[in-house]
Amino acid sequence: MGAVFRFIQRQVQARPLACFALSFLLGLILYSHWGVPAVAAVAAMGLLIGGACLVYKHNSPAFVCLLIAAGLLAGLLRMGLAVSARKTVDSLRSAEMRGRVSSEPFINPQTQRCVFRFDLDTVNGEASDLRVRLYIRSDDGAPMEHIEYGQQLHLTGHLWAPAPVTNPDEFDFGAWLYRQGMDAYATAKVEDVAVTGTDRDLVSGIIQIRRSLSGRIERLFGKSAGIMQALVLGNRSMLSDELRTAMSRSGVAHLISISGLHVTVLAGLLAFILSLFMPRRIASVAAAALLIPYGAMIGFTASFTRALVMFAVLSFAPIAGLPSDPVTRLCAALLGWLLVDPLSIADAGFVLSYSATAGILLLMSPLMDLLGVKALSARAAKSSPVSGALCRLAVYLLTLLAASLSAQLATLPAVVAFFGVQSVLSVPFNLLCVPLCMLGYLTGLAAILISFLPLGLAFPVAAAADYLLGLLLKIVRLSSLIPTAAIRIGRYPPLLAVLHGVILFAASDLSLLRPGIRRFLPIAIIAIAALSSSLILIHTWRTAVVFLDAGQADCAIVRSKGHTFVVDTGDTYTPVGDYLNATCLHLDGILLTHPHEDHAGGLSDILSSFRPDAIYIPKGWFEVEDIAPSIADGIRRAQEMGVPIREVIAGDSIKLSDGIRFDIFSPLGGAVPEDVNDLSILALAECSGKRVLFTGDLSTVGEPVIIPDTDVLKVAHHGSSKATSTRFLAACTPEIAVISVGENNYGHPAQTTLDKLNACGARIFETLQSGAITMTLRQGAWQIDTFREVRNELE
Repeated sequence: MGAVFRFIQRQVQARPLACFALSFLLGLILYSHWGVPAVAAVAAMGLLIGGACLVYKHNSPAFVCLLIAAGLLAGLLRMGLAVSARKTVDSLRSAEMRGRVSSEPFINPQTQRCVFRFDLDTVNGEASDLRVRLYIRSDDGAPMEHIEYGQQLHLTGHLWAPAPVTNPDEFDFGAWLYRQGMDAYATAKVEDVAVTGTDRDLVSGIIQIRRSLSGRIERLFGKSAGIMQALVLGNRSMLSDELRTAMSRSGVAHLISISGLHVTVLAGLLAFILSLFMPRRIASVAAAALLIPYGAMIGFTASFTRALVMFAVLSFAPIAGLPSDPVTRLCAALLGWLLVDPLSIADAGFVLSYSATAGILLLMSPLMDLLGVKALSARAAKSSPVSGALCRLAVYLLTLLAASLSAQLATLPAVVAFFGVQSVLSVPFNLLCVPLCMLGYLTGLAAILISFLPLGLAFPVAAAADYLLGLLLKIVRLSSLIPTAAIRIGRYPPLLAVLHGVILFAASDLSLLRPGIRRFLPIAIIAIAALSSSLILIHTWRTAVVFLDAGQADCAIVRSKGHTFVVDTGDTYTPVGDYLNATCLHLDGILLTHPHEDHAGGLSDILSSFRPDAIYIPKGWFEVEDIAPSIADGIRRAQEMGVPIREVIAGDSIKLSDGIRFDIFSPLGGAVPEDVNDLSILALAECSGKRVLFTGDLSTVGEPVIIPDTDVLKVAHHGSSKATSTRFLAACTPEIAVISVGENNYGHPAQTTLDKLNACGARIFETLQSGAITMTLRQGAWQIDTFREVRNELE
């Protein structure tokens, strides 16, 4: 411990700002997980400041402890202030709202929705300071292009408080809104929106410049206009979902963001051009200053701001006589950003940007030593022109390889946490794609600049950029088709994430370990990923059934002995994908009880992350008319992916493993029933000796003659009075009854159904009241945990 403290003491002496920033970050993380009263943090800060005045000596152990404790408490206080500022919102239907459009509206042609931030002035005539995300829809194709930034709107619509999280690992929409600076969301029809005025300001001018540049890019570039929009303006709305998925699977998704790489290239180019007319140091400062209006135009994203601050510190530090080592520059950017926006520690863009940069700073030098880059560089200086050129090419490629490996290893826990998968082709494809992208980017910038001259020379330059970026897109699409392009890795538990960071630091040149040990530490990072996946497999080995809260919809997860099966997917906004991404490495199958959107609408969302071994549907599915578009899209996507789709009828059996078997008791086959609910599959899941009966929306009319006995009953049709007959309950005799239900106008669950369930002695659980219901088999009995109870205990 003494050696560790002496090491920390040396780091505090050499990099006090970096140590304070990291302590501040730790304070933010601790508060976000456990919470600390702000008053206690303020009091502790006061004591620390007083103590610092008494014991201040830059080299003393007391100063080291005070600096770290001050950063920690400052982080606790800053996060406490950010969390306490969140407003409580009451949902209102048919509310009259007045306010101002405070972001550039985005129109989605597929959903016919216009989305933007709306700052409210009044709600139902009363003053309001709420900031909401407003969704304006057009049911009959009415135009929405007239809505612009700065307009004053008067509308009638619904104001919604974000729903609380009710499932494990569920995306927290309310927290996401708050991180974006909004308190709630609202919906309205375009016919109910009236423009009452327009306010013009500096942002209006910036938006006009963006639109002008966007139009110029569309005119200059052909097939690569979408990717140039992303590279130059940070606008990815023109990129298809297929292309984004392909880039993610190939591990080059960072190329379509205005990342630190793009900013560094642009800053370096500006500094070089300006250095032709002024001293180099002044040129660097001027280049940093010129990037500020560019940042205002594209939005000061985390990655852009980080790169700008690091470049600015690098430029100003020599003039001011201050230290500017890379770690200090990174931590200066980190501290500045988190002081303004502490909630971004949960934002994927922020986490990936800073962790990738930290990885490059810490691991790149050891990896370059391991790859022999220094020896090649020395050889290039002594070789013949041809041999020297080949050596320099090898040095460039190995340097790029070291940078890519460093970033990938450092971001692994974050990539897994946010996306669930890691591209195994990231390193080789970055070697091809990064140079192509940078060449295309610089050539495209040149074309845009030349287009302002009346010489007509921009189009040949744009054609060259179009060719380079088109080649990039071809490589990305081809690489994404490789079956093993991406692998699923288990989400890191907190302890493993901390261990990952420790190993990352220990492998760097900053650690005290011998070089012979440090060079092999990156292998340990890979071992941690394997351990994390093993923990997921262990977690899924125990038999469990999870009834997720999908609102007025159905979805459940069955897992046993490492196998996972989904029964119904909920509607379009399903929680299944989030749950599987956090808890599952492979999906064995999906059973869709019948083709209604509240049971099968989430299929497409699940298929965007998982390829199940098979999908099971009732016989007669394809004869049903008027299937919802979301269901049709999901089935079509499954067919394109080559997923087997198997129709089942009564008497069939689906065996997944020795631990899971589904016996089918309906439908009987034949003609499609008049009520599609009666097409529902009645499936009995045998899990390690226990039985769970899934019923879909089966009505009393569609109940088969043979009804199996069961331990757990998923009550049909959300507890409708038209389902679950007395005969049915007398035959299946459930000990536990689960009703998947949300707020509705149908009277679900019906009191008559509840009375029948009580009469047969079943314990009743409703997802509306309990949130997700997890039933785990322990020592031959079901242990039942409801999400709301577990969360209340943790809080």
